[in-house]
Amino acid sequence: MTDLEDDLGFKINKSYADKYDTWRRKEEYQKLKDKYGEDALDSSSSSEVEDDDAQEITPEFEKQFLKALASVKSQDPRLYDKDVKFFEDKAEEEDTKAGPSGTKEEQVKKKKDKPMYLKDYERKIIVEKGGKYSDEEDEDGLDDDDGRPSSPTYVQEQAQIKNSVSHCSNALGHIFCFNTEKEEEDYIQWFKGEKQELEVEDAVEEAKDVDGLRNYWSNPQLDEGEKFLRDYILDKAYKPHGDEDEFDNLSDEDLSEDDRMLDEQEDFERKYNFRYEEPDSGFVKSYPRNIVGSMRTKDTSRAQKRQEVKERKQKEKQKLHEELKKLKNLKKMEIMEQLEKLRKATGNQPWVSVRTTSKENLIRQNTMK
Repeated sequence: MTDLEDDLGFKINKSYADKYDTWRRKEEYQKLKDKYGEDALDSSSSSEVEDDDAQEITPEFEKQFLKALASVKSQDPRLYDKDVKFFEDKAEEEDTKAGPSGTKEEQVKKKKDKPMYLKDYERKIIVEKGGKYSDEEDEDGLDDDDGRPSSPTYVQEQAQIKNSVSHCSNALGHIFCFNTEKEEEDYIQWFKGEKQELEVEDAVEEAKDVDGLRNYWSNPQLDEGEKFLRDYILDKAYKPHGDEDEFDNLSDEDLSEDDRMLDEQEDFERKYNFRYEEPDSGFVKSYPRNIVGSMRTKDTSRAQKRQEVKERKQKEKQKLHEELKKLKNLKKMEIMEQLEKLRKATGNQPWVSVRTTSKENLIRQNTMK
């Protein structure tokens, strides 16, 4: 055990300090692990890395990957050739994409721009717009009087640029680069063996490079692992789609529910801020007159008397019915007492139904015995 001594004479146990720091670090780690789980950090970091890598995948890389995978599945002899390159570097891809046009653009940038004077600008307006400035053009965007079309708007220029970019990307290769969803669906079906031929000529030419992979994936006896790999690559399951899909799936009902909640919050804030003011200040209160006896009432005395007589007779009838019922029960009890006395006197145990036998028959039968 080594002790350090500072200028003031305090001694510090370095070994104990190191052990204490280690113990505190382990304690904090255990708390976080119990709170978030053991694989929380690894799963989040790995998913972020995978998402970033998936976003960097380009159609050109996908084409090269499929060609390399096709060579592996078909056992191409070029795999053993060290001079064969299946994947190109990013710099080479950019040079291939740029081509001769890129060199021309660089040469144009190096040239000095020619200055434009007022005469040049007026000449340009006459040639392109027929002598009309932007303020003098029609609002509906119609052609000029002389038949010359007007210059495209900003939105039209952006659409033209987007179309040119898509055509350029398609010129690089038709694999995983489609103009419509139907072309992509046909290509996936062709890879799975559900479609025999492709309709796009460029795709047919490039499909020869991955024909071996297509024959391997279209085999009906393909195992589950290879089927999963095929669907994973063709469906592009490696690309993240979470946030965009959640935003697209927002319905009008959810938005209307949010608007309703905002209205309720504003209503509550308004009532709370003006809670000390007189309620219903925007309405004029009125107190209508309600005078009793101002109208002639209908005479219903005779009808009331008839109703009273009817109710009284109904009560008398109900009372009579209850008294008769009570009397009947008492009579049955009396007969049962007599039967009990006769049973004790004779020593028998007769089973007689009181409900089915009249009282006269019961008395006669018991007296005869």
